[in-house]
Amino acid sequence: MREFLIKHRISELVLFMTLAITGFWLWEFFESEGLIGRLIEYLSRLAEKNQTRAGLLFFSFSALSVLLGPFTSSPIVPVGVIIWGKSITFLLLISGWVSGSMLAYGIGKIFGYPLVSRILTKEKADEWRGFVSKRVTFLMAFLFRLGLPAETGYVFGLVGYSVWKYLLLTILVELPVALVIVFASGALIENDFIVFSGLLSGILGVFALAAYFLRKKSKQATSL
Repeated sequence: MREFLIKHRISELVLFMTLAITGFWLWEFFESEGLIGRLIEYLSRLAEKNQTRAGLLFFSFSALSVLLGPFTSSPIVPVGVIIWGKSITFLLLISGWVSGSMLAYGIGKIFGYPLVSRILTKEKADEWRGFVSKRVTFLMAFLFRLGLPAETGYVFGLVGYSVWKYLLLTILVELPVALVIVFASGALIENDFIVFSGLLSGILGVFALAAYFLRKKSKQATSL
């Protein structure tokens, strides 16, 4: 389990940081070519025609990103910030993430292992189910949820973890991450690479610490 956590988190952090830096430079390039401006103008016109529909689309994509994998909704956040501002974008993003997490929990709870093992792959489902149980402490569950992708919600539902505890730890995990993504998006729009990279490095550092303490706690538990 510890080796799995190390490999999974390190590869995820390296990939995310690489994509984030690449995204910054691509944004700057396309903006200089006027392509970003045209996209924003097009989406803004759509939002003006039907703000509710545009907001629901953003919310739905945020929720869907949790079911399909981590960070997939991040690229659309800068556009949301430009159209709605940071506050509304944050509310849409966090509500989508929490809803998606709870939907993943419900799928795991209702449909069980056969479907979860297909969604996550059997390897992930078995590894994660071996760590999470009804009796896992809230601290360990929090570290597990923070140190691994959001689709771990499937496994929390699969093992029958308390729905209210899972909702609480999901909110505690997703709130700061959503804030960082929104403010990093603002820095991206302003072409402020220092703030952009600093915010992302900070949240990735938190993820890495969570994975470290999770491994440490897991090692202590297995040695008893």
